Amino acid sequence: MVVLISTIYDFNAVVAGITRFNPGVLYLIVDESPDSIQKDAIEMILNTFGKVLDIKQVKTKVYDIVEVAGEVVRLIDAVPSKYEIFVNISCGRKTQALGLLFGAYARAERVKTICYFVEEDKKMIVIPKCSYNLNNSENQLLLELSKSPSLSLTEISEKTSLSKAIIYRNLRELKTKSLIVDFEKGFALTDFGKIAIL
Repeated sequence: MVVLISTIYDFNAVVAGITRFNPGVLYLIVDESPDSIQKDAIEMILNTFGKVLDIKQVKTKVYDIVEVAGEVVRLIDAVPSKYEIFVNISCGRKTQALGLLFGAYARAERVKTICYFVEEDKKMIVIPKCSYNLNNSENQLLLELSKSPSLSLTEISEKTSLSKAIIYRNLRELKTKSLIVDFEKGFALTDFGKIAIL
């Protein structure tokens, strides 16, 4: 079985994904309050493919990349491992497309293909599958900072059992990767950092 997760704004880009991948299940990432263009596109998809595809809408906040990525991660985690997952980021709001992309990166090992269909000729562009490539100590550090951003190095070391040298090196690496930023009283996860620990 094939699962397609797609943003939607117009009808054609989603149809290109359906035609290319022949899914049994289609998840549409839609706005919480879709405008008339998006509503019409959703209705056209339902009317055209609703009898042959299991179509589900996932409503998200338009400009919350972390929320969209989190919804995508939950979708992917719920799909049985024997199914193939394809991701179409062709249409919809840019922030939703980025959230879908970053969510797919968070579960890159489960996603077969991430793609974009060119509007003019429906040519498929395959997007490289990236992952966050965090080692265990970096992941531990992000998790602790997500709970308590104002921890000192000593407090982080006590909570994680990591040495201060490893913590310092990992903090520097996480800043370089734009996963955290430092501020007066500690460190904060960027949106990218929040997505990396989903």
